[in-house]
Amino acid sequence: MRRAWTRSSALLGALLLLLAPATSVTLQAATLRVGPTHEYATIGAALTQAASGDTILVSSGTYSGPDNRGLNFENRDVALVSETGAASTIIDCEGLDRALEFHLYARSTAVVDGFTIRNGSAEFGGGIYCVFSAPEIRNCRIEHCTAARAGGAIRYSETPDAVLENCDFYYNVADRGGALSTLDTTIELKDCDVFYNSARSGGAMHLHRGTTSLRDCALRYNVADECGGAVYADASVLLEAYDSLFTHGSAGENGGGIYAGSAAIRMNNCEVGANSAGGSSGGGGIFVKSGSWELTDCLIGGNSANHAGGVYIVAYNSTETGSIVG
Repeated sequence: MRRAWTRSSALLGALLLLLAPATSVTLQAATLRVGPTHEYATIGAALTQAASGDTILVSSGTYSGPDNRGLNFENRDVALVSETGAASTIIDCEGLDRALEFHLYARSTAVVDGFTIRNGSAEFGGGIYCVFSAPEIRNCRIEHCTAARAGGAIRYSETPDAVLENCDFYYNVADRGGALSTLDTTIELKDCDVFYNSARSGGAMHLHRGTTSLRDCALRYNVADECGGAVYADASVLLEAYDSLFTHGSAGENGGGIYAGSAAIRMNNCEVGANSAGGSSGGGGIFVKSGSWELTDCLIGGNSANHAGGVYIVAYNSTETGSIVG
């Protein structure tokens, strides 16, 4: 019996040794460093090697060339983070492609933090393009990017729960949505500045179906050739704005500040001021074609148009509480 026990124990021990690598090894998230003195010289080289959960840490500098643009995260939840922030860490696309792409369910655990993206160019999303993906983008500046169709800086398509936080958008251009274009998307912008962007419609933002929430944001000096100097919202969009500014925008036709076509607008403690609508159009501040709007503690003043400098309403359901409209 003693010999039988010994043989069984040996077999059990061998089995445990065979199983040990499969049961005890845990993949650890890696940090891949990018910069002149680091292992990876380009962001693209690091992204090729990165797996979900990894962080790509980028040192200060300007990153250009084919391996620093058109970067596709390919359904990986990777954090792309700068060491020193957007002022000193720049992705220059040189007018040849967008910077970043997210496709097919990259979740909010994918992060872009602390970059300036400039001189991007694409049909959709001149700087960043997100399809079925909701990375968290924060502490970034996107400037001088162009989209032939929609989303000069960023385009979101069929995206749930996207977040833009503490981001600046300057001098971006598109046919629709100079800075931002959304389609069937739920997105929240927090502490963002959107200045000097331009488009045929929606100088700053063009929103088509879905929900967009703005908190502590400023949309200023944006221009639309046609409608919606700051925002063009239609097709059952819900636009919520809290503690935000829509000022100094202009539209060649309707809605120097905001154009609402079949949209619901809810605003709390916001200002819509110093906007203008040109030609024979109306609604220097807000133009409401149809839908509903609810204003609470808002100031709408100093806007100009040939018809209804403040608000021009075609068909609506409205509620104004503690607001000044003039």
